[in-house]
Amino acid sequence: MVRVWSIAVAIAVLVSCGDNDADPVSSIRTDDCSEVGINWAGDFSIATSEDLKAWASDGNSCFSISGKLIIERTTLTGLEGLHNLYSVGGLLLRSNLALTSLEGLHNLTRIEGNLEIVNNRALTNVDGLHKLTRIGGKLEIRDNASLTGLEGLRNVTRIDGDLGVFGNEPLDYEERKRRHAHSLGDEQAARESEGSIFSDGEALSNLEGLRNLQSIGGSLKLGLPIIGYNFGLTTLEGLRSLQSIEGDLHIQHNFALTSLEGLHNVQSIRGELHILHNDLLTTLEGLDNLRSIGGNLSLYRNVSLTSLEGLHNVQSVGDELIIRDNRLLTSLEGLHSLQSVGGALMIWGSDALKDLKGLDELTRIENLLIHENHSLASLKGLDNLQSVGSVLQIDGNRSLASLEGLDNLQSVGEHLWIEGNPNLPGDLVQEFAARIIASGFGGEITIMGNQP
Repeated sequence: MVRVWSIAVAIAVLVSCGDNDADPVSSIRTDDCSEVGINWAGDFSIATSEDLKAWASDGNSCFSISGKLIIERTTLTGLEGLHNLYSVGGLLLRSNLALTSLEGLHNLTRIEGNLEIVNNRALTNVDGLHKLTRIGGKLEIRDNASLTGLEGLRNVTRIDGDLGVFGNEPLDYEERKRRHAHSLGDEQAARESEGSIFSDGEALSNLEGLRNLQSIGGSLKLGLPIIGYNFGLTTLEGLRSLQSIEGDLHIQHNFALTSLEGLHNVQSIRGELHILHNDLLTTLEGLDNLRSIGGNLSLYRNVSLTSLEGLHNVQSVGDELIIRDNRLLTSLEGLHSLQSVGGALMIWGSDALKDLKGLDELTRIENLLIHENHSLASLKGLDNLQSVGSVLQIDGNRSLASLEGLDNLQSVGEHLWIEGNPNLPGDLVQEFAARIIASGFGGEITIMGNQP
């Protein structure tokens, strides 16, 4: 088990016991923090103002901590005693409800591991971190009810782990749940929130303090279900220097976000891209230079989304492409450069979509699901599709009157399923099934509930 020391205890041990795993390895005094005078090994915690005074007792001796510095559930209002801290293995600032400033960290230059700024409800800014240039682990900024800016992170160019920003607004958990329900059309929640979901106090509205960030070694998470939403974030312009994301990109539950501008320098996402529950987002412009997605691409319940413009340079999706419950989406033309989908293609609940134009470059899909798109009249756009590796499922599309678009499909691997399309003539379905069987299909066929 890792030992966590307060500095007062560590100093007492030094006096009484000599060498131990919290010993400093040197005691050179310096006049500034361009070099380190003392290196402390191990993890440390700060619980009281006396702990802060103990850290400050070395005067001008700059120091580093090889392990984590944990400041959690204290009544501290500031961190002035840490003014000579130069580097630390990890910094955890959690649930310090009276903390208003990080100014005491103004000489901190390096964090080798994680930086967590979580549930510090009186913290208004992170200005004390202005010398920080790199974070070796993850950066999580969550549930800081008074936080309105990230300007103190303006010199950070690289984060080696995940970056997560969510829940930084003056709302309690129950109010967040009500407002989420409001966004989904829950009438009771709408009454309880009085129709206004963005007006209660000042929230974090932009990421301008991250304007020099160039790379994220893990995932970028802007809002996550259950853990935290962003009710005040309106723009991503502060990410304009970001070039690479090695993990996933989550843009989820950002109920005031109107644009993805600011992500225009990102060319590839090695993991997954999830764009879910962003109520005011109308297009995906801002992702214009994105060319490849290593994992899934999920576009789900963006209730104002009308266009996929912004994805027009994406050539490959490594796994599944899911387009679901974007009720105002009228076109897939923004996907016109897409050449390959490694897993399933699912188009589900896009009630304004009339055809599938924009998918013209696809020649093979492992699974194809076209489900409950109530205005879909034809499958035009799939004209170059030649094979479906496993399952072809076309069901519940009440306006579908033709299978035009599947004329060049030559093979289906395991299951052909065409069901519950009341305006799709049965003879067309039978002709299509006969053609697939003639090409060597030996799997399962489900045909029912179409027009007699």
